[in-house]
Amino acid sequence: MIYTVTFNPSLDYIVSVEDFKLGLTNRTSSELILPGGKGINVSTVLGNLGIENTALGFLAGFTGKEIERRLKEMGVASDFIEINEGVSRINLKLKSIDGTEINGSGPVISPEDVEKLMEKLDKLGEGDVLFLAGSIPTSMPDDMYQKIMAKLDGKGVMIVVDATRDLLFVVFNVGITAYEFPSELHVILMQHVTPFGIVTVLSIFIGYVWFGFIFLTGMSVL
Repeated sequence: MIYTVTFNPSLDYIVSVEDFKLGLTNRTSSELILPGGKGINVSTVLGNLGIENTALGFLAGFTGKEIERRLKEMGVASDFIEINEGVSRINLKLKSIDGTEINGSGPVISPEDVEKLMEKLDKLGEGDVLFLAGSIPTSMPDDMYQKIMAKLDGKGVMIVVDATRDLLFVVFNVGITAYEFPSELHVILMQHVTPFGIVTVLSIFIGYVWFGFIFLTGMSVL
């Protein structure tokens, strides 16, 4: 089974505004509301491809219920932990203004809630795949990814991490091999031996757009 984890899911409110003007009332020309967060995005794509998976993470308040409802409507299975206080965030994305975004903060995630997630992850076993995607909320430990990897060490779970470059550098003490190609395409291949196995990191930069993938394997590819 494939599982995805999104620590801080969102409702993405995507709008277009023609001739946007600061300080004035503007009206949208199009609107779209989608469940968001990197792990949820992975679950959505897998679901569209007909690949069974389960979305994990934390939800809170009326927005959390709407995220779960929309995922169910899209055919995505989920097993979120419900937080009693706060609300899941709403992210405003202005399509017509150079991709401007205003992202909410999301609820505070307590140590007790983190432990509930760890208990769910502890049930994963041989042959399962786990996607850890997105940033770590400030209310959670900075080393959350490492804690999860340690929890699953030796259980035969394949772990894939998709996060910002800075987070990857913090999570893993890695050596870097960089390749530069024309048209602002840059590829960085990193590999490091950890207590959990050999970590291979593939980072692809196209202009200012970054794509990152981490594979935890038992063999070197460099």
